[in-house]
Amino acid sequence: MRRVEKSIDIGAARAAAWRTLTRFEEYAEWNPFFRWALGDASEGASLRLYGTPPGARPFTFRPRVVSIRPEEELRLAGPIRPFGLLRGELRLRLAVRDGGGTRFTASLDLHGLLLLFGGSDLAERIGAGLEGMNRALRERLDETAGGGEGR
Repeated sequence: MRRVEKSIDIGAARAAAWRTLTRFEEYAEWNPFFRWALGDASEGASLRLYGTPPGARPFTFRPRVVSIRPEEELRLAGPIRPFGLLRGELRLRLAVRDGGGTRFTASLDLHGLLLLFGGSDLAERIGAGLEGMNRALRERLDETAGGGEGR
């Protein structure tokens, strides 16, 4: 198992971050890592996310929603294709920061035989993708708080 985890501090409240993270149909507008996503943020639901890690082949993540704690955590687990024998568990966590704002942490646990053959490189590229997603989330929330479209 290999875990990739990236965190960022966001000025927005958890409720605003949660709304943005769970509106999968809007991912194409702001998310550079998961360029599109289909499905519903409800426990047991099946999702499809199209991932584009920098410098690596795009992949389709077909998880189920394992657990959902509104405004705190969304956990997804399922196969990652086309990499073959690889599964992932994605956790999107939101925590209140002392002094205001939100701490957003995105982590992806990778499991499977592919990790024996080039897993370090793939993990680094996924880490770069998660960092890009984190920054884009912060920018999107700053934009909407600063007079952009109300979402």
